[in-house]
Amino acid sequence: MMMLKYTSILLLLINIIKAEEYVLCDDGNPCTSDFFDQISGTCQHMFNQWSGCENPMQQQQQPQCSENTCNRFKSNKCKTFTNCNMGQCMFRDVDCNDYNIFSIDRCDPEFGCHYTPSTSTRSCSHDYDCGDNMQCTRDTCVNGKCVNKISCGFDQLCNRYGNCESIPQEEIEDSPSRKDGISEEIEDNLRRYGTQCIQEAGILLKLSISTIGTGQVIFQRFYTRKSFKEYDVKTLSMGSLFVATKFIGPIRHIRDILNVFNHIWRKKEGLPIEYIDTTKQGYWDLKGDVIGGEFDILKEFGFLVYVDLPHKYILNYMKLLDKSKELAQKSWNYINDSMKTTIAIQYRPEAIAAASIFLASRVLKTNLPEEPHPWWELFETTKEEIEVISYEMYSLYSKKSAYFIDVFNPTQPSNLSSPQSTSNTTTTTTTTSS
Repeated sequence: MMMLKYTSILLLLINIIKAEEYVLCDDGNPCTSDFFDQISGTCQHMFNQWSGCENPMQQQQQPQCSENTCNRFKSNKCKTFTNCNMGQCMFRDVDCNDYNIFSIDRCDPEFGCHYTPSTSTRSCSHDYDCGDNMQCTRDTCVNGKCVNKISCGFDQLCNRYGNCESIPQEEIEDSPSRKDGISEEIEDNLRRYGTQCIQEAGILLKLSISTIGTGQVIFQRFYTRKSFKEYDVKTLSMGSLFVATKFIGPIRHIRDILNVFNHIWRKKEGLPIEYIDTTKQGYWDLKGDVIGGEFDILKEFGFLVYVDLPHKYILNYMKLLDKSKELAQKSWNYINDSMKTTIAIQYRPEAIAAASIFLASRVLKTNLPEEPHPWWELFETTKEEIEVISYEMYSLYSKKSAYFIDVFNPTQPSNLSSPQSTSNTTTTTTTTSS
């Protein structure tokens, strides 16, 4: 009995000693888990992955601190590199303020800055209750609610600050792409290529002409501010249509947009038709590029991507003129084709609609009334204006069909001036309807 008592006391002393040894293993480092290893008889200090500390083993594997390496290892897109401090990457919060009163600015750690429209729901009794101090909006009171509609004058667009700005011919001729060494012929070809892909994709996705046209105008506007060497034409054509589906509708899943555009590109380049494998990294990379392109577009325009298309005007004009369906269809085709040029961002939609009627009447040899007043005055245009626009429309059909050119490796032939038939171009648009 006495022996059992001494044995119990001995075991208790051993446990106390082990407990003391465990306590003595604390190294005071909050980044480690400390314990006594009974097998080796030594203290162990292992990195605690839940401590919030940087793993020293991973730090040893990273390259030397620099802006490029820090950005590559960065997982939070709401942080931007500032400098290196004692070999460590230092970051600050990204400034997502686009200085646009029409958008709410947020930052997503995975995708970066995100802008959503802030819609006004103010009640009103008169138009003057709806004033927003923005030059490019027409403020009206409709059924007791404020409606702030963008309304700029001839040759003008609404910028991110809410002011009307012009896109003169000189700015298009001295575009960012030209400054990057891209010739006028190649830039024109890429503009037509991107807008043609948008049109074909919109038809396959069963989108309305309003959605397709909006995507084409967004694409054209974007490249008056950015270069084709800075933003890939394929990515931005998808991004432009993606933005248009969100603003005009109907919204299409980004997977469907990627597959349709991939189908169009491969068909144009004579490659076997293959669907994108959504389980492969290439799909996620392409999806990230499109979402990034969407953010670039919205940030550049401050979420002001309102587009007033000429299509709605031509329907009313043809009713007033009371002419044949053939003239209406021909005019409609000319408008659709003009969206592949900078006409849509240089001239008023009313003038574009009138010019398409003018050109169609000349081709079909159809007389339009000029007495007691010329028909174009009814549509608040001048003959000089519609002649300039119609000439630019008609010149489109003397150009070769657009094709993809890699501006970083332009190995394709530079002959972009061989003619194509007018009928071949216009017939591609007859199936598109509003």
